[in-house]
Amino acid sequence: VDGTPTHPIPLMMVYHKPTNVLNEFGKDRLGSGRLTLSDTLPEYVQRSLHPVGRLDYETNGLLLLSREGVLTQRLLHPKRLVEREYVARVEMDLDPLLVQRLETGVQTTEGIFRAKI
Repeated sequence: VDGTPTHPIPLMMVYHKPTNVLNEFGKDRLGSGRLTLSDTLPEYVQRSLHPVGRLDYETNGLLLLSREGVLTQRLLHPKRLVEREYVARVEMDLDPLLVQRLETGVQTTEGIFRAKI
């Protein structure tokens, strides 16, 4: 643009993964008959895109799909410090000690993460 080289915009897709769907293409590797992304997305998506990150089987939410491996690596690698936010709905009363522990923070290999409850 105006003499400045530009890079093509990477093809990405935003998908709302439903609950009880494995975050992978193909058949359920455990053979339990669980649904996978292959059961919920058109074949042309399966052939050209891959999931960026993952969501657990029991969860639903935003899932990015891309065909750009470099972009996927940049988004997922911990050294890039790409912020992620997760929202969980709990359908039971939480033990006050657990709430305190989550608000104080949980230590992982990537640092301490605190929950907002």
